[in-house]
Amino acid sequence: MAEYSLRCHLCDGVFLNDQSRSNHSRNFWKLATDATRCDNLQIAANRTRVPMITTPARVASDPVVSMARRLPSTWHRERRVRSRYAVTVDAVAVDARDFTLTQDAWDEKLRELAKLFDIKFWKLFLAMHTLSGTAIDSALKVVKNMFTSDIDPKRFPISRRSLLEKVGTLVPFWPHVLHTTRIDVSQFRLPSNTKEICFKFVDPIWGWLVAARRQNPLELHWKPLAQRRDREIYGQGIHCGQLFEHACASVPQGSFPMCIGLHWDGTGAHGLSSSPICVCVGNSNSCKSDTQFCIGYMPHVPDERKPEWKKTDVATTVKWYIRQQCATAILKVLEESASRGVKCRLPNQYNDEVIRLLYPRLTSMNFDQPEAQNFFGMQNNQSCSKCR
Repeated sequence: MAEYSLRCHLCDGVFLNDQSRSNHSRNFWKLATDATRCDNLQIAANRTRVPMITTPARVASDPVVSMARRLPSTWHRERRVRSRYAVTVDAVAVDARDFTLTQDAWDEKLRELAKLFDIKFWKLFLAMHTLSGTAIDSALKVVKNMFTSDIDPKRFPISRRSLLEKVGTLVPFWPHVLHTTRIDVSQFRLPSNTKEICFKFVDPIWGWLVAARRQNPLELHWKPLAQRRDREIYGQGIHCGQLFEHACASVPQGSFPMCIGLHWDGTGAHGLSSSPICVCVGNSNSCKSDTQFCIGYMPHVPDERKPEWKKTDVATTVKWYIRQQCATAILKVLEESASRGVKCRLPNQYNDEVIRLLYPRLTSMNFDQPEAQNFFGMQNNQSCSKCR
């Protein structure tokens, strides 16, 4: 393996290979004169010593009990604490994005769908809509043949295809919340001569609202937990952390933060691969699937269908570039709403619809390691394990 020399951009230490790079993370256990320290050159130049921790710092008068992580807490106790406050004040913002009209259009769309078919059909279909198309068609045919006298044949389709055809006759809703952007890839001079690709995604604000309405109102946090005077308490949930407290402090009075998490990951099955992009509700401590909403899929260039092209360095560069552009397009939508605010309807602890003014705040952005390093200025790629 060829030797190479790298320099940490934070501590200015030099590590000659992978072994010395890994040794950099163990500098705390080495003396200042140790030649294997990656920052040995800096110490010799500046004549400074790196502080070392040799014994644990602990006050003798402080009992061991005070070092406990937190006080015992239960789910029912936390729900009682959150039920003490109610969101009843309608905050006013002149330039806020009004999603109440979109929510009205969605409710009207659901009412039109419910009228298309019999209520017995919907109860059966919604109980198995996640199954395969073959399983759904077989179950619908059997049920319709067994209960023909009790069901109107015109309001009970026997296949998923006939269901989608009938639904397609209604006025479409998704154009209200759909964004489209063009990604220019002409600089890579692809063999397929592709100049640009189209990326369509659902508005992340709308996806967050749909996922938030699925949650129990008492499981959503809108105010940070008041810390104790003697010591701070962390670990009980998102409402105990400084991130949520900072998000609440950054919004105007009478409004609340809309904590959003953005993440994606690739998957494949039955010879098909895709990379779904999802947003999650960050105001909840739950990580269940109903807190997530898929807003789109990563686009691909036609050249990726060729196995020989996938092995080239250009294929990786193009893939990373497309993912960065997709993330940028989504963050631009969030940034616009973050400064203007979002007016929407959400149920309170009494399940009453209340108009609220929310300000989106990106609380997490979980990308795969290479994409995260590129998007955040390659700080991780240019720093050693200690400074990272």
